[in-house]
Amino acid sequence: MSDTDHTKHVFDFPGKAKSEVWNYFGFYGTDDRNIDKTYAVCKIFFTKIKYVGNTTNLKNHINTSHPDKLSSSSSSCIGSNSSGTAKQRTIEQFTTKLGSNSPRAVNLTNAIAEHLFTDLRPLSMVDSVSFKKILHIAEPRYEVPSRKVFSDKILPRMYDSTKETIKCEMSNAASTSITTDGWTSISTHSYVTVTVQFMTDDFQIKNYVLQTRELPGSHTAEHLNEALKVCFREWDIETSFIVTDNAANIVKAVNLLGLHTDSSEESLSQFKHVPCMAHTLNLAVKSGLKSCKQVNVVLTRCRQLIAYFKRSP
Repeated sequence: MSDTDHTKHVFDFPGKAKSEVWNYFGFYGTDDRNIDKTYAVCKIFFTKIKYVGNTTNLKNHINTSHPDKLSSSSSSCIGSNSSGTAKQRTIEQFTTKLGSNSPRAVNLTNAIAEHLFTDLRPLSMVDSVSFKKILHIAEPRYEVPSRKVFSDKILPRMYDSTKETIKCEMSNAASTSITTDGWTSISTHSYVTVTVQFMTDDFQIKNYVLQTRELPGSHTAEHLNEALKVCFREWDIETSFIVTDNAANIVKAVNLLGLHTDSSEESLSQFKHVPCMAHTLNLAVKSGLKSCKQVNVVLTRCRQLIAYFKRSP
């Protein structure tokens, strides 16, 4: 039932409710005899909570979303025991730590993990005293998982989930385009990055980074070819356009993708190499500058100076 339908009203639990949680919940219905027990409705913000015959889900909602209501007045804090006398809630119900699998703790942990990878934050942030202080003020019952838990369990789980979503989108695309290039970090370590681009049925352009992998050693065509194969097998890519620069090693690496390197190894089907237009234009300019000897001498010295300070290990 729609909670925006004004012909529906929230009715109290039919019969005698044993749990005080029904002070905050009811059911939608047209009258007190025609009610829908599929969902219980929070009377505070009219949130619909799945009802399966017990009050566990309802208590979790009150404890996580409206903890202030449990202590705001004697009428909401005091229940009745079997003898009919009032029974005060204990302080432990407000100070007990959240279980790691409780809905509130899971939502907070996932939000932290999303912040880490969305904003490229270091994992050490979760061990920061000031970061823990902020979360303690926001939710004193929540205990931040350790850095190891995030690195070994939470982030890999979120990566696998995101990966399956992207693979599903790619499989539904009419065609995909791959871009790959090597680059060197400020610490002079070499990496190769692979990205994918495609258009959805509703004409939205998608662009994802599939891999950024360290590439130690010589950047031969065979070495680059193996790095691309590992990536394409992981992402179930069997055919695509591949845009690269015009370097001989990467061009040869792409051309080797469709060849058998072992009798027991399956071919990775057909890939179409497309040279980068910007790099092609750059090569044309460089070729033209070679005829200008004075400019060429200056550029050569600049390259040598840069190469001197920017060498790989």
